[in-house]
Amino acid sequence: MAASEVCERNRIGVVVLGLLVVFAVTGARTVGAAGRIDPCTLVTKADAEEVFGAVAKASADPDYPGLAGSIYTLCAYAPGTGHALTPSISVGLYQKAVDSKIPWDPNGLWKAQSAGFLDPNQEFGAPEKVAGLGDEAYWQKGTATLYVFKKGVAYFDLTVRDAKDEPSLDTAKKLAAKVLARLP
Repeated sequence: MAASEVCERNRIGVVVLGLLVVFAVTGARTVGAAGRIDPCTLVTKADAEEVFGAVAKASADPDYPGLAGSIYTLCAYAPGTGHALTPSISVGLYQKAVDSKIPWDPNGLWKAQSAGFLDPNQEFGAPEKVAGLGDEAYWQKGTATLYVFKKGVAYFDLTVRDAKDEPSLDTAKKLAAKVLARLP
């Protein structure tokens, strides 16, 4: 692996860690189970083990307050002996915050969030549109992330680095199809 790739991965790891600290300091909370979807049921341990060809370890983060009456829940998998970031699979789900006084608006949330990652001037360039998944889907190779929107229901992102530690659109598409089938 080239030194520039190592630096980029380290930088991404620092950004993710920084975001986790910000969320923790600004009031991350656990939302009641009523009506809440566990993202670890959308991409399962068995799904991750199929991708890795090895035993997977799951980790779930606390729920983070989001926009438009949402919370962001995350479930991540890594091989039992692997580094937390590579190879890995994570599914993040924006869903209705049970205790929010703001009406749940997945369509408005998608519009607000997608404006950022669809910007062609952003660091990783414009993502490519992916047909056949939900109502809209985009692949951002630089972050190995597939963004999927299902109108009126959900918005989720899948970050996939396969067993060869490569961004994998094919694997992300297969997992996204499973997520869509498992959403209520």
